[in-house]
Amino acid sequence: MLRSGASGMGEQPRLLHQRSQYGYTQRPSEAMQHEPEAVSVDEQRRITKDAQRAATERNMQLVELASGRIGGELEALAQLALPPALASHVRAMRRQVETMRRKAQNPPRL
Repeated sequence: MLRSGASGMGEQPRLLHQRSQYGYTQRPSEAMQHEPEAVSVDEQRRITKDAQRAATERNMQLVELASGRIGGELEALAQLALPPALASHVRAMRRQVETMRRKAQNPPRL
C-alpha cells in the first residue's frame, strides 16, 4: 500500500513493528497499535545530524568556558616563584588546555 504520510509521497509506510527486534514494518497488521507512522529515513538522518551538530556546538562552548577558567588558574600558578620542575608542569598544562580548545573548535566531521 503506497501512501503519502510521514514517509512522503508514494513511499511505503514506515511503522514501528510490534516486536522491537524487527525495527520497522510496512504492514499495519505487524505494527504497534496506536503508534503514528515513523518519520522517513531521510528525515531521521537530518534530525540526527542536527542533534549531533547542536551537541558539538554546546560542547565547544563548555570547553571554551572551562578552558578560560583553567587558563586563569594556570596564569595564577605561573606568577608564583615555582621550582623549575613545577613550572614545567604549568607550561605543559597550558599546552594541553590549548590543544583541547583547538580540538573543540575543529571537531571531526560527522
